[in-house]
Formats: sequence, C-alpha cells, structure tokens
Amino acid sequence: GDTAVVAEIDATLVGAAWFRFWDDANHSFGYVSPDVPELAIAIAAAYRGQGIGRKLLEALIQAAAGANIAQLSLSVEWDNPAHHLYESIGFKIVGHVGNANTMTIHTRVQPG
Repeated sequence: GDTAVVAEIDATLVGAAWFRFWDDANHSFGYVSPDVPELAIAIAAAYRGQGIGRKLLEALIQAAAGANIAQLSLSVEWDNPAHHLYESIGFKIVGHVGNANTMTIHTRVQPG
C-alpha cells in the first residue's frame, strides 16, 4: 500500500514524495488514522522553488485517488516554506503538535 513517486533531471534524482500507512501503535507525526496514509516529500536544495514539489505532490495525490484512498495527511512546521505549497494544493490544517501542523487533503476518489 505504500507508494512513491520520484523526480529526475538528466538522470539525476532531484526529489521524491511518498505515502505510508501507519497504525495507532506505530506512526509518525502527521498520523490521523490507519486508513489515511501519511505523506512525506524531499527535494534536493538546489532544485527547490522550481515547481518540482508541486508536480510530485499532484502525482502522489492522483496515485492515491486511483487506489481509492480518500485522504492523505502530513505534518509540517508552521514556519516551513512548504506550508504554503501544501495549502495552495488544498491541504487543510486539522491539528497541531508542538510547532507543527497536521494537514489533510481529500483526494478525488474515482468511482468503482
């Protein structure tokens, strides 16, 4: 059930995004429930601000929707510049842990 997408430029890995299912006993900071996988993303510093993160997130959200996963979650510190990216894509704040927000997005689940 875990899924990942990667970004390459000229055969160089420049970023990746993935989601993972957790459970109540074993989870990460953006955990919401066992049926909502948590998303993580990493972009090499030299490639940030070029739209790569947005494309990776959009591809991962599409993959979740195609797998009939209704929602994704993540955790992001409130002062992390990526916070604005997540909001612009449609993630909403659903909780707070320390100085981090837990955010979720509803995917466009395909009928069937």
